[in-house]
Amino acid sequence: MQNNILVLYDFTEIADYALHHAIRLGKNMGRQVTLLHIIHAPQLAIEKRDEHKQTQYEQEIKNKLHEVVKKLHEEHQIKINYLVKHGNIFTDIGVFEKEVEAILIIMGTHGSKGIQQFIGSNVVRVISGSNIPFIVVQKSMPENGYRKIIIPVDFSTEITSLQKWLILLAKKYQSTVYLFNNTRPNHAVQELIQQNVENIAKELQNENINYTIKQAITGKETFAGQTIEYSNGVGANLIMIISNQAKGLSDFFLIQYMQKIIMNPFSVPVMCVNPENSFNSF
Repeated sequence: MQNNILVLYDFTEIADYALHHAIRLGKNMGRQVTLLHIIHAPQLAIEKRDEHKQTQYEQEIKNKLHEVVKKLHEEHQIKINYLVKHGNIFTDIGVFEKEVEAILIIMGTHGSKGIQQFIGSNVVRVISGSNIPFIVVQKSMPENGYRKIIIPVDFSTEITSLQKWLILLAKKYQSTVYLFNNTRPNHAVQELIQQNVENIAKELQNENINYTIKQAITGKETFAGQTIEYSNGVGANLIMIISNQAKGLSDFFLIQYMQKIIMNPFSVPVMCVNPENSFNSF
């Protein structure tokens, strides 16, 4: 059975933020949590020069993870595992997630002002290597969880692939959903956006989930920028996007869109769902 929430963990403060989200979600969803520590390939190449040193280094990591897991189990009474793997986070994440049958991955980022590894397009690169949803966080989960969820809606019909996760989380946290629909100058494209909004709204109505609809302003700013400002204005706890919703655009524009949303300056967590695999997680 698929039952793991996977946390990318490297003992940093931002990894602890991701772990906090995972524990809260794990309790709420009845899922166990697995910490994944990846020893990057260049480090592996260096350590291979000395087999004893390599083994010692890996054991030190496992010992530290064991202590973290032991403490967390005592504090939260939730089953937590850990896994140490050698590889490249950008190319091997898909393999690791299958190994533990993960349904969701949570990772931390330093945000728009950070200079460490997981910033900008690097985050998008990690996400693109995965087949399951990602939640990217910059701080701990709010006390009430994801009570206010933002859905930026554009013309792609793939946006409806968010619905299963959206309904699940909205019910778990008694959320209000904010549908923020883009404004396009082309009338036919605008009709597609409106249809997407109506389809999502209908499902939310059927599930008795509160929602509201807001229209972006033409020419005021990019859709990503307006989404971020709107999220901050309503005090959003989560933004949900499709990880390849810009299929009609080049990869550059997709990366720019995702990067801006994920690295938002207000530290709103962002959930990225791959539409081709969104239903395989349940």
